[in-house]
Amino acid sequence: MPASPSATLTVESTGVVVRARGDFDFASCQALAAALDEATGAGLPVLVDVTRVSFMDAACLGEIARTRERLATAGRELRVVGAQGVVRRIFELTDLAAVLSD
Repeated sequence: MPASPSATLTVESTGVVVRARGDFDFASCQALAAALDEATGAGLPVLVDVTRVSFMDAACLGEIARTRERLATAGRELRVVGAQGVVRRIFELTDLAAVLSD
């Protein structure tokens, strides 16, 4: 059974790191959305680590896209690291492949 989805926040000198873990779909996306909202409020660039994410659907991808737009409006950047397999493919199939940093 996959791990329950979770997202934790760490503030570092270069920005805020959101570490996501588990399978994220429409029903479980709130954990990621809450972490992204909190990260946006920190006034720093945001790095989303999806190394331990095995699935992410369009609802969660939408949360990342909205966060990216909010940060861009404020002159800050959002990057995603650790995308593999299905998770990487969903970024590549959308306009969000540019946020991948691997």
